[in-house]
Amino acid sequence: MELNEDGSRWSAWRVAARLARRDAMRSKGRTALIAVLVALPVLVGAVAITLFASATPTQERQMNWVLGPSAQARVTWEGEAPLVQGLAIDAGRVGYYVPDERVADLSESLPVSVVEERILAALPPGSTLDPTWTVGVRVSGPATAREDIRAMEIRTDRVPGLVTLREGRLPESVDEAVVAAGVGIPVGSIVEVAPIAPVNVGIEPVQLHVVGVYDVPGAEAGLMAPPGAILDIDEVGARYWVDRPQRAWFVDGPPVVWRDVLALNEVGAHVVSRAVMENPPPAEQVGYHDWAEDELSYSTAALSIGGAVIAFGLFELVMLIGPAFAVGARRNERQLALVAAVGGDRRTLRRIVVLGGVVIGGAASVGAAAVGVGAAALVRMFLNAGYAYTIPEWDVPVGALLALAALGTGLAVAAAWAPARRAGRMDVVAALAQRRTLAGPRRRTSAAGVGLIAAGLAAAVAGAIFGVPALMVGGVVSGLAGMVMLSSGVLVLIARLAPWLGPAGRYAARDALRQHSRTAPALAAIIAAAAGVVAAGTYLETKDARDAAVHREAVGEGRIVVRATGDANPAVVTALEETLPLASLTEARTATYARETLTESELEAAGWDMLWLSVTSTPDPERLCPLHTDTDATPVDMAAHANDPRCAGDGANGDPTTMLPWSNGVPTIVDDGSLVAQLGLAGAADAARALREGRVLVRDPSQVWGDGHARLEVTLYDYLEDGGDDGRTAAAVTLPAAVTSLPIGAELVLPPEAARELGLTSEHAGYLGVPARPITYAEETQAREAVEALDAETWVEVERAYRSTSPYYYSLLLAAAVVVGAGATGIVLALSSAETRPDMATLGAIGAPPALRRRVAAAQAALVTVPGLVLGSVVGVAFAWVLVLTRQQESGGGSWPFAVPWLELGVMVVGVPLVVMGGAWLLTRSRLPMIRRLTD
Repeated sequence: MELNEDGSRWSAWRVAARLARRDAMRSKGRTALIAVLVALPVLVGAVAITLFASATPTQERQMNWVLGPSAQARVTWEGEAPLVQGLAIDAGRVGYYVPDERVADLSESLPVSVVEERILAALPPGSTLDPTWTVGVRVSGPATAREDIRAMEIRTDRVPGLVTLREGRLPESVDEAVVAAGVGIPVGSIVEVAPIAPVNVGIEPVQLHVVGVYDVPGAEAGLMAPPGAILDIDEVGARYWVDRPQRAWFVDGPPVVWRDVLALNEVGAHVVSRAVMENPPPAEQVGYHDWAEDELSYSTAALSIGGAVIAFGLFELVMLIGPAFAVGARRNERQLALVAAVGGDRRTLRRIVVLGGVVIGGAASVGAAAVGVGAAALVRMFLNAGYAYTIPEWDVPVGALLALAALGTGLAVAAAWAPARRAGRMDVVAALAQRRTLAGPRRRTSAAGVGLIAAGLAAAVAGAIFGVPALMVGGVVSGLAGMVMLSSGVLVLIARLAPWLGPAGRYAARDALRQHSRTAPALAAIIAAAAGVVAAGTYLETKDARDAAVHREAVGEGRIVVRATGDANPAVVTALEETLPLASLTEARTATYARETLTESELEAAGWDMLWLSVTSTPDPERLCPLHTDTDATPVDMAAHANDPRCAGDGANGDPTTMLPWSNGVPTIVDDGSLVAQLGLAGAADAARALREGRVLVRDPSQVWGDGHARLEVTLYDYLEDGGDDGRTAAAVTLPAAVTSLPIGAELVLPPEAARELGLTSEHAGYLGVPARPITYAEETQAREAVEALDAETWVEVERAYRSTSPYYYSLLLAAAVVVGAGATGIVLALSSAETRPDMATLGAIGAPPALRRRVAAAQAALVTVPGLVLGSVVGVAFAWVLVLTRQQESGGGSWPFAVPWLELGVMVVGVPLVVMGGAWLLTRSRLPMIRRLTD
């Protein structure tokens, strides 16, 4: 065989490729194993990339979703204040802000005609406006539950451009409408539609016939109807606020360019323009970039962590594939030696092994990419047929798929690289004589692994402390790489224990060291997998401990909380008594304004439900924690006040505060002690006694002044008169107060006489029920459904103790550990079975029991899984500590205690090896036929 007869460089490559292909075809089992391991990530990646590319709509489609096929722009008026907007992101999401120094007086609203005149004046000559309402509505009907959605009044001929009609037809009159597919209302239904408060007061609901269903990948509304179907602008009033109906105008006529957008910003409108989307202005001309910059920053951090996770998974695959190439090179030593004997140099030998990775990896990757595209097409077909129009395009990203196929090929090449280097250094004479020439592990490799572990841990800790995600992730990856380099050294240590391991263990230990090129990658794969599983499990345990520590029960365990709005409904009480085992039921009431204390304009506002109030307690400056008023407090300042009693409590340590559950807009409870007494919490009896004595309940000790009183203020917010956030102080009184440990948070609990002194009264907010026995989940669901059937605004919930979700995730993590451990061990056993057949046959011939081969297989499984799981657990705990340290730095304290799931960790370290050893024992044949061995 002449390797380089023509002297060309490509001749040697052709011969090497031919030999690699023949070897792949000859060793079908090993080839199939490598192909499957390479194809799986490529297949998943191909499906994900194709679906992502298809789910991203084109710019033309995005413009149609917002503007339709013909409109030049869409103008939305936000008020009289000039604003600064950014470019349209994702065709319609326009970020903007109102500069503080340019805020206009919003005390009076503008008529619609005036607003339209200002908009037309800022648009190019010849432009026309087509108005549309967008408002929150409540939809209910005989065939559907009540649901809050956004509704749009729009000219019918514009609807086909904005959405895709799936079923039925477009509305032809003001008593017809079309709904989104996700709303779940079928064609032919008659629904009742009412604007959501505060606008709906005084406006009667309307009945609409549903004549069509549409898909809404980009639409902002769940229901569309012709103008005048839901709202009458004269009845609502020409007023525009964030929580009221919002009006926009489609602009037809000349293109709306960037200078027109800036002019519209001056009159308080933001714009989505077709011309601007197609030809955006230079970045320096755009005054709003905060949203885009924050999104980019977040994406960079997310991509860095996600990239590390992907790299970790690919590394795991390389470690699993590596033994297959190592065994292949070992089996082909004689063939490689023949190539060397007829003139092949070291580079040629390396090429043959490496090209084996190219041949297998390339074929598997290309095939997996093609199958992935077909699978993505099926997934898209299923989603678009059964759900809303979620994947509008069909885009096959050929470049990305080719890159993915190249990545899969690179995986196989990377796995073949180490065996190829060893093949290039083999002793040709020894290989031709079929003598084993395997070199032992190098000490310097293990020393380098120890150094990488130390450097990686230091880098990860530094990244966690200083908030540098890339440094932290790089340290974690370096630590994993160090553990991989150390795996051969671990085999040396195990081999030194061989004399004490019995015949099966002694053979397994020495075989593992002799074939370390096959065993070390599998051991490294188990170390890496165990590290990931333990790190995730420890982080979950820590998070669970943190959540349990900061959990605050709003009411006692087992209590029934009923939240409601509006007047009390006796039918609700009856339903509760019929469905739940109640021992008692106490009404909850919240503070509201007393009409006799209001002015005429406030009464008018109250009739429209547009009057809001707040009750606040002024803290005593002498009792305030200095950290609460110092916005520039440093960690040194925090440490200096660590023992200051004024800085104790939830407000100082950042723990979340639980509020009483009846906070319907005004977080102030009115109670004579009867409700609080039934809470079932520590301190409830003392709090109820204080209320009966006429004292106000506060939680923060700083709100009780030295005279034992609290300074309370009532502020009224009348949007119709004041037009903004400036409220009017309606009352300011000093009342006796008591500090309570109940979880009332920022709320106040007022006795009825205190509420009267503040000019307030109370309104129904729900009930607190005490059960006669523990309530099951089925009973809770039955009660909730019965009450919702009577009043959709009433919610029933049973307070239950904190429940951890970690056991579910632990099960998944343990399953992953079993899969990886069994997979890596299976690869080692499958690849070593052929090589150990002569040895096992010889042992059988000299009297070894038949079960010895099974014991050897179990010992080989134990020697791979036990050290891998133990070392991986140590590394995983260290990595989890780094992750928890990061969260501790972010939260600024000890709200993240480090907790290790010792029980689950023990189950993994003990249980997984037992499972794998048992599988190796059962799946290994105990008897082999006698074979004749070659001797010198």
